[in-house]
Amino acid sequence: GTTVLAEKFLAVADVNKDGNVSTLDVAYINGYLAGTQTTFPVCTVATPSSLSLVLNTTVEDRAGVWGTFKAGVGNTNKSPDDWNWTATLSVPSSKTIKSIKMDHNVVSEHWSTDNTSDYPLVIVEGGAQLNYASGQTIIADGNQTFRLFGQKESAVSYGFMVTVTFTDGTSVSANAQ
Repeated sequence: GTTVLAEKFLAVADVNKDGNVSTLDVAYINGYLAGTQTTFPVCTVATPSSLSLVLNTTVEDRAGVWGTFKAGVGNTNKSPDDWNWTATLSVPSSKTIKSIKMDHNVVSEHWSTDNTSDYPLVIVEGGAQLNYASGQTIIADGNQTFRLFGQKESAVSYGFMVTVTFTDGTSVSANAQ
């Protein structure tokens, strides 16, 4: 026969997360009761996004000062040398990066892909530059390695923190010495 479930039971009976309680949900539940099913699709936990950061020692020039998302020299430091980092990002499913912000610990140096008050942060993947202006979004999908470049004003590293913010409001951060 047919049993009509109260609303609170309907929500938990949808064990395959398709928005409906159907014979497929019944099959999952029966499989669990018979011992052939150990969990339900609704129980799977999404893998969180992760990020790592390494400060590179190579000398390259890919970023300038305010608004210059290409090679250039510093404001007070007239060297074209950039800080450059390798960031490894893992996301469980495709996401859109709204911004990437790099902060130099202790020293007041900041770089960003979207804040025009900060120096520009140039993002490169596989040798190709991904951003040429402030506010451009970047697609993240699976495991990716990015090179990040920011105009160097100070000569000494006091450590850095990078934060990747996604359009869904989530973010992930990492540090490097």
